[in-house]
Amino acid sequence: MLLLVVFFFVLNALRLVHAVSGTSLTTLLNQLDDTSKCNSQIISSSLHIILQQYLQREKPNLLLLAKIITQSSRPYSVQLPKNANFVNKSPVTMNSTEPLYILQLYCNQHRQQRHTAAIWHPILIYPLETHNSFLVIKLPNIDLYACTSSNCTNSKVIINFCD
Repeated sequence: MLLLVVFFFVLNALRLVHAVSGTSLTTLLNQLDDTSKCNSQIISSSLHIILQQYLQREKPNLLLLAKIITQSSRPYSVQLPKNANFVNKSPVTMNSTEPLYILQLYCNQHRQQRHTAAIWHPILIYPLETHNSFLVIKLPNIDLYACTSSNCTNSKVIINFCD
């Protein structure tokens, strides 16, 4: 019976990730499992949607503030929180004026092949409209209930980026 329940949860998670982006859950989990390269990034439309929906639900003021700052004619005059800063070059290649949600791997141990203490941090990147720079916000570690983004809201599939 337990195996059947686990299968149901995994199947719903696969449907969610595939429906959102065409990416399989296996691919996403394999990317999250690979902690061999510090500062590596995962850029995926499924992650973008899941993180965006989380922020819209849990931290709507953060999104509003980021939007106001990036549309300001003088964004550099704004006092930013410690987890945000302006950069001249985006941490990733951006082909759009829309914000980008990514995961970046942070490691404490630099010389090991597999970084067991590595943590995937969610990051929000907003291009500034009037300047050739970007607002980068390192989001707090969060537990994401991925099924709130799909039709499997009764299951308990959790993607935890801070184990």
